[in-house]
Amino acid sequence: MSADKLIERLIDRLCEISAEFGIEAVNGTENSAKEVHTEGVRTKRALLDLLASIQADNLRLREALTPFGKAAGCHSDDKSFMPDETLIWRGGECAIRLGDLRAARSLSQAEQICPFAFCV
Repeated sequence: MSADKLIERLIDRLCEISAEFGIEAVNGTENSAKEVHTEGVRTKRALLDLLASIQADNLRLREALTPFGKAAGCHSDDKSFMPDETLIWRGGECAIRLGDLRAARSLSQAEQICPFAFCV
């Protein structure tokens, strides 16, 4: 069954439940329960789509950090021996310090936390 068909069935069921409780208009407006439920479901679907997009971006960014995280592994993790301020590369006004590589490693290896079943 398509997502649109499932949404249509959900809205119909929400309307049935509203009717069972005698709800005809919602929030003191003249909007019917079906109009309110339809708007709410569409809004939630748009937010879920946005969340899925953000999570996909997050995954791509973590993957992009991976080579920098691996570079941190080439250096000692002992901060007393090699502090985060240790310069790894400088080019013009740009500089990469060991702490930057360690941060990249930490972020690229961190478990992605998501409370929803559809998380990437």
